[in-house]
Amino acid sequence: MQGWLELEVRYSETDPMQVAHHSSYWIWFEMARIAMLDAAGVHYSFLESKGVFLPVLKAKIEYLRSLRFGEKIGIETLGQRMGLSRLVFEYQVFLLPHPRFHPNLEQKILTTTASTEHVFVNSTGKPLRFPAQFSDFFPKK
Repeated sequence: MQGWLELEVRYSETDPMQVAHHSSYWIWFEMARIAMLDAAGVHYSFLESKGVFLPVLKAKIEYLRSLRFGEKIGIETLGQRMGLSRLVFEYQVFLLPHPRFHPNLEQKILTTTASTEHVFVNSTGKPLRFPAQFSDFFPKK
């Protein structure tokens, strides 16, 4: 399953130098995951109402270029099944052309790569097998 989300770096997401704070990326990745699931017709609140949760087990990130207040970004998200009860989401963050900030930029630039690993669990934290209704959405890795 793949998704795409466009955002603008907000002032509240930056440090005193107007550079995107490292903690903002994790919020953006959560937004991208939820948007991707939404586009597939699986709203996260529906999962929770059925007693299914997806906590993060691992998170990894590599910053290739800083992002600044007002810049437009795109986040490409890829979700893949891993094992009996896990999902891995991979993210690529791109700086997008914008006439106000980068009038000479003609194509997107990769700025960040990241991944998060999640496990399906019930409300008590017990791991669940990968739900059958998601098999079509998430190929095996």
